[in-house]
Amino acid sequence: MKKFIIITTQRSGSTMLINTLDEHPQIFCAGEILKSLNPKALQIRHPECSFYQYLSESPFKKWAHRYRIKRYVTPFLKQFYQPKGARGFKIMLNQLQKYPEVLKFIQKENIFVVILKRQHILKRFISHERAKATGTWATKKDIKKEDVRLKINTNQLLKNLKNYQLENEELDAFAQQFSGLSIAYENLIQPSQFSNELSTIQQALQVTEHPLQPATKKIISGNGYDLVTNLQEVIRTLEGSVYAKYTKELNIN
Repeated sequence: MKKFIIITTQRSGSTMLINTLDEHPQIFCAGEILKSLNPKALQIRHPECSFYQYLSESPFKKWAHRYRIKRYVTPFLKQFYQPKGARGFKIMLNQLQKYPEVLKFIQKENIFVVILKRQHILKRFISHERAKATGTWATKKDIKKEDVRLKINTNQLLKNLKNYQLENEELDAFAQQFSGLSIAYENLIQPSQFSNELSTIQQALQVTEHPLQPATKKIISGNGYDLVTNLQEVIRTLEGSVYAKYTKELNIN
């Protein structure tokens, strides 16, 4: 069984993936244990394993200057991965940039890397705006579409999509750098492909295959475009750009 880490970006299905994997009897999968240095970090999957909790165990560590905190990342990771078995957690791309020690650690310790990427960056952006508007980032319940309406700030749209594209390119670079596994969000959320994707991950982690069901669901079903009140404005903004391809599926004249 392999130690692992899931590298991803926000609004890419990682909460559903880690919660589902953690249901496997041979897999221990924690959330964003390096998320932040405040009590909100305890609202993750397995908060007892968070960096915040680790630092809180020692007053000296807890009150260390933020630039000195990085010295504790490697010993923290060693402690996390000490138990045997398939054990891992998820980390966001921006957290890797904040803690480059993580990359050094996973290279040195040969930690198996799972890359989770959402290819459709416009839908990812709409999902992010929906989450901000509702305050709901993951759920096991349905949210009525009529309760959610979004007006996209088109002045910043191209810039936001460019940033998302750069993040995907960075994930692709990690996939090339590490001999791990790449998973597409678009495959993971398809009922017809979910079992195959989870089977592939279980095989890669060298655990006994176990039937797993999604631990959370998509908050909004469908393509998400029907949430946007200024959809025509969005389409006009993207016309002539490399991102226009994301709206062609709408067939709106």
